[in-house]
This record gives sequence, C-alpha cells and structure tokens, in this order.
Amino acid sequence: MNMNLKKAAILPVKGAYNLFKAPFVLPWVAAKSIYGMLKIDRSQPYRSFDVLYELKGSDEDVIANNYKISCRKAYIALFASMIAMGLGVIAYNSNLPGLTKASAIISPQLILLSVYFQSAVSAYCLKTRSFDNKLGFLKSLEDILPDPYFYERNQVIVKSKGKNIPVNFYPKGNEIMKKK
Repeated sequence: MNMNLKKAAILPVKGAYNLFKAPFVLPWVAAKSIYGMLKIDRSQPYRSFDVLYELKGSDEDVIANNYKISCRKAYIALFASMIAMGLGVIAYNSNLPGLTKASAIISPQLILLSVYFQSAVSAYCLKTRSFDNKLGFLKSLEDILPDPYFYERNQVIVKSKGKNIPVNFYPKGNEIMKKK
C-alpha cells in the first residue's frame, strides 16, 4: 500500500477525533494552569507578605499599583464573563450542534471567572497584607468587588522632615498597629 493511501484512509478518523477533542482543549489547559497556581511547594519555607515584598524590593507605591491592577483585571474579567454569558445564550438559541453549544457556553465563562477569582484574591491579599486566609475575600462585598481607588481614599499623608510619608491603615502581616 502506498503511504499517501494510508494517510487518506486514516484522515476521516483523525479529523473526527480532532473535532471531538477541540472543545475540551481550552478548558483542560485553563484547569491545568489553575492547578499549577494552587499547588503548594512544600520544599520552600513559609514567607510572610512583608518578607516577600522586601525580597522583591517593593514599596508602598508598588503595592498600591499592584492592587489597582488586580482590581481592574477583576472587573474586566467579570464584565467579559457577562458578555460571554450573553453570547452563550445566543449560541444556545442558534442552530449549532450540541457539543459546540456546550463549549461555547461553558468554556469562556469558566476561564473568565477563574481570572476574576484569581484577581480578586490577589487584591484581597494586597489589601490585608497577608497570604494567610485567601478565601477571606468572600466575607464582605467590598472584597468580592474590590475598589481600585481604595488607597487614594484611605491614605493620610504625614510630613516628616519635609518628606511626604503615607500612613497605612491595615496591619502588615500579623502585627497590629496600635495608636499611640
């Protein structure tokens, strides 16, 4: 048998397999990356928020900027998820095959909602300055829908020797700041 004839004979089977596999590839890749982010490396020692930000050479401006970026990314992902839900309803009412409808409805929403939750948790950790209780952002609506202007509204500027120093209202790590 000629090699081209073998390829031509197997082409319908391979094409059907690729069509069946296509809607599951994107959710699989997304789930794999989420699992990779959630997997805890036990070989590394535990480092608090302050230690990690000292290692990266960050200061208050970098933390405030990262918080704003996380908040905006969460809102963009939430808005895009709502658009994906509307497009999913349109796809459901259209004359498409069932597997295509299911992948059009579920895949984008799962991916965008996972990006939203990752961004909201990141914003919560930056706001509380702790990595200890990441699911604590579900306790209040202010943390579920993070405010990108939190640092602008909740900072007091103190003048010390001619320099502006921002005063933080949230504790760093597990130490609670006491008023003097």
